[in-house]
Amino acid sequence: MKLDQFAFANEQLAGMIRSGIPLEGALRELSENLSGGKLKCELSELEKDLAKGVPLEDALADRKLPDLYRQTLTVGAKSGDLPGVLTQLADHYARMATLADRTKVLLIYPVIVLLAATALSVALSVILTVNLTEILNLFDYWFQFSKGTYQYQIWAPTILIAGVTMLIICLIVFAPIRRSLSWMLPAFREVQIVNVASSLAVLLRGNTPLGDAVKLVRANTLNPATRVELDQWLERMDRGETRFHRIAEPSQSFPPLFGWAVETAGDNLADGFSRAAKLFLGRANYRFELLLNVFTPVSLVVLGGLIIVQALPVIGGITVMLDKLGSRWNSCWQPPTPRCCSVWSPRAEGLCCSSARWFGSSSSCAGRCANGTNRSCCST
Repeated sequence: MKLDQFAFANEQLAGMIRSGIPLEGALRELSENLSGGKLKCELSELEKDLAKGVPLEDALADRKLPDLYRQTLTVGAKSGDLPGVLTQLADHYARMATLADRTKVLLIYPVIVLLAATALSVALSVILTVNLTEILNLFDYWFQFSKGTYQYQIWAPTILIAGVTMLIICLIVFAPIRRSLSWMLPAFREVQIVNVASSLAVLLRGNTPLGDAVKLVRANTLNPATRVELDQWLERMDRGETRFHRIAEPSQSFPPLFGWAVETAGDNLADGFSRAAKLFLGRANYRFELLLNVFTPVSLVVLGGLIIVQALPVIGGITVMLDKLGSRWNSCWQPPTPRCCSVWSPRAEGLCCSSARWFGSSSSCAGRCANGTNRSCCST
């Protein structure tokens, strides 16, 4: 079910109960106004069970609702402050919905950019390969280009980007890997801490003992690092530790700031966990904004670099082709190298004078050859 819809439903339910509507009637009216989906079905079934006289605790046990919600609602009904508990639950799930939306944006945005980069890279590779192949085929008889080398250089960035894209998608799609990495990434680590602190605050305000609250949160936590840390909390409580700073020693999962925020409330751990949740919620929002603001210019630079890298083989191929054209032109059309006749003779005179005419200097060189005044004449 959608967390934002769930939070809104609990807020509406708390308001109707405060106005004097019984829980069964509030559930009936709320389920009728919902558009549909899993939440509408569960609330409708819960209302039917309560109308039959089933106790709230037993009716909630058969419903597919979050364990935290069922436990807190049961305790709230027993304490006589059901509207207050529902309001706390609404705030909790609204906070979780906001963080979930930001997390999705931060995960989806890189995937969209990578998919766009992959599509652009494939298009560029196809265009450049076709055009470069036509050019190389035109000059292949003279220069014997290695078309495979240039095609590899063009397609190598495309293969690399496609591989990175598939890796990122796999990390996001496979939940166990995503949960294992969540504590290592900024913003995602703060989200985990907010989830734990907010859940504990709701349970403690519902008069749930700390040990039971930790066990419930641990049972509903999917992140392995969080489970290990909460198990250590339970072990320390079993040894008789009562002070929270000794129960929750600073670790990689829960930094010293977390314990300090909880300890500032003194013995009221519910307020302490609430303060910690608000503190790390602010840190998570800040880091989400920072990551998004940094990722946008970085993605533009990467896309620009991609175009340049894929164009380099074409530029290099054209450069090599022009160099080979210039060298072949120079070797085919190099002007004759002049040489001198060491001994004057009529044969040398004729050869020399004919060459002089070919070079356009018949008036000077031919005259010298005829008079015998220049016995060292240019010839080919």
